[in-house]
Amino acid sequence: ELRIIKGVGHMSMQEKPTEVINEIVNFINELL
Repeated sequence: ELRIIKGVGHMSMQEKPTEVINEIVNFINELL
């Protein structure tokens, strides 16, 4: 969980919100 939070915080600074959401969804799909 901590890795996800740090990753989201890092991505949100460099990428657009929509791109960040897509990255989160893709990351979660890989875990499932």
